[in-house]
Amino acid sequence: MKNKILAVSAMSICLLFSQMQLPVQASEHYENVMTYTTKNQFEQKLMDKEIKKNGKKYELKGISYEIIEETPEIEKKKVMLEQQSGAILKGTTFEFPKEITKDGVVYNLKEVKETEAEAYRQGVESYTEYEYVVSENNVSKTKTVSAKNEKTGVEETVECTLNRVHMTHTKWVDSTIDIKFQGYDRNAIQWQGIVFPNDRGAGAPLKGYEKELLASVGLDGSNGKIKNTYYTSDVYTDANGIVCRDAMADIQKLVPVYRAEYIGEINTPHVIQTAVYEGEQEVESKTDITYTIKATGTYEEVPSPIVIISVGIAIIILLIVLILYILAKKKKTEETKEHMKE
Repeated sequence: MKNKILAVSAMSICLLFSQMQLPVQASEHYENVMTYTTKNQFEQKLMDKEIKKNGKKYELKGISYEIIEETPEIEKKKVMLEQQSGAILKGTTFEFPKEITKDGVVYNLKEVKETEAEAYRQGVESYTEYEYVVSENNVSKTKTVSAKNEKTGVEETVECTLNRVHMTHTKWVDSTIDIKFQGYDRNAIQWQGIVFPNDRGAGAPLKGYEKELLASVGLDGSNGKIKNTYYTSDVYTDANGIVCRDAMADIQKLVPVYRAEYIGEINTPHVIQTAVYEGEQEVESKTDITYTIKATGTYEEVPSPIVIISVGIAIIILLIVLILYILAKKKKTEETKEHMKE
């Protein structure tokens, strides 16, 4: 029974080894690299499943892909450029250049647009002076003046409105006082109820009565000065039969100067002109891109059939030798047992 088990075991080992393909050396690997260009970054080109190199056969095990370069296509794109004139007088034209080069792009004038701008506001002022007391109630509410337009150079008529009335200063002005003597004769004369001797001569009929003369017109020494007095007529009898003679006083009086100030405005229309330029610029496309892809195929050497057969034969011979060895050992063991029995 024990011998049968040994024989079966030997045969099983023989069959097992006959089914195995044991290489005599490690398999060689080979990498096949190729590059290609494509518009589709996900395109994966295939490689041959088997190749021969230096008399050896290799089998494809896998392919890896790597994008090594992205090259955008160059395309022409329309670009716009604008220039403004700033505020200019309406009705005038700003001279824009026909062509502009900026950042390597040549722009050509396409059109000129015009929009309304804020009008130029030119202030106009005028005044009227009065040498007596006035107020806003007794001066004109408007005043028409002529002013030169600062932008056009043309004289324009502007209606100004009253802004304010105020006293600016005082000044001495020349004036006169009319004098009428009543009850005139060679010995005495009468004026304003005052009777005094007629002995002052023709050049100064009221000499010595300057204070009274100023008071007759509401003045005094602080705001009035008598320059001289003189007769302006001969003796005459008025309609009431009273003997009279006329005279006049040249005076200076201090008067307040009131100023009525007026303001107005000239509005000159202005516009802004905008020049629109068009050019072509070469730019890199964001959608049209050429991809350069590197594909690396990994190949493994395929063992030769001759080598496989040789290995198989060697294994079989090894098994036969092993079996013979086992059988020989078995026989020797049996012979030893028989000798011991004898």
